[in-house]
Amino acid sequence: MRIKNIIFDIGNVILHFDLEKVLPHFAKTEVERNFLIQEVVHSPEWLLYSLVDTGFLSRQQAIAIDGG
Repeated sequence: MRIKNIIFDIGNVILHFDLEKVLPHFAKTEVERNFLIQEVVHSPEWLLYSLVDTGFLSRQQAIAIDGG
């Protein structure tokens, strides 16, 4: 048997991803923290790419939805 593809998924697969531990490195104030959570973590793009990660959407479908 020959390995054809290797898929890497870093967040919570290879490395532990804990938003509460990572966020303070990027946001010093509560306002900055809330902004990052709302505008990045809860953004359509972040959520959309989780649909790509799970195979629900293809990369091409995600690009089309995102206007690319």
